[in-house]
Amino acid sequence: MILRARNFDREARELGAATLQAMGESLPPTHPYLLSARSAQAINLVRSHRLEQAQVLSEAILEDSRRLRGPGHPYTLYCAVNASVDLIEVGEEDRGRALLDEAAAALEALFGPDHPEVDAARGQRRIECDIETVGLT
Repeated sequence: MILRARNFDREARELGAATLQAMGESLPPTHPYLLSARSAQAINLVRSHRLEQAQVLSEAILEDSRRLRGPGHPYTLYCAVNASVDLIEVGEEDRGRALLDEAAAALEALFGPDHPEVDAARGQRRIECDIETVGLT
């Protein structure tokens, strides 16, 4: 996330790929940290203008998060926002908008209307969810 924020996109992609590979070799496939590493990879794909690949990955991450964390978990809702933004970006406006509206409403119910993640969802902006905070399960 910090590398992307500093516009070191190539370095972020390389580190993200290496991290994802190493985590995949040492963690079980259901581990939440793997979802976070995959989320970072999706963001790296978006920043590399590989939107179709990002959209496919974002939807897979969302499905896995629903299964592993539950549909109402904050990180699952962040994944839903990201998947919806990616759907809209690849031209699936109706499907993306419906998912985005649902995720934004759920986030607002959890956090209230003035929360930054609610604002991001309402503004159709991706949410950084590539760091799973301990205790946010």
